[in-house]
Amino acid sequence: MNVVDDLKVKYPGAIAWQFGDTPEMADELAELVVNGIKTAGCSSLSSFKHEEESPTIGGYSIILNSKGEPVCVIRVILMRIIR
Repeated sequence: MNVVDDLKVKYPGAIAWQFGDTPEMADELAELVVNGIKTAGCSSLSSFKHEEESPTIGGYSIILNSKGEPVCVIRVILMRIIR
């Protein structure tokens, strides 16, 4: 078992993912989350619907850095659809 698998045992149903679309962005945004600066996110409804695994209210997400290493676990407490 690896660290992500261990965390998935501790947080049943957790999904693991990175922020952004570049390694630099993944590291920068993960650091902002760890430091409590980034506390929200957004995506288009279309991309959200097409994700294999998507965050759910009450669900846990294992946030990964650019190397695929977990840096923290977050929990979704609110989701809204906004035009």
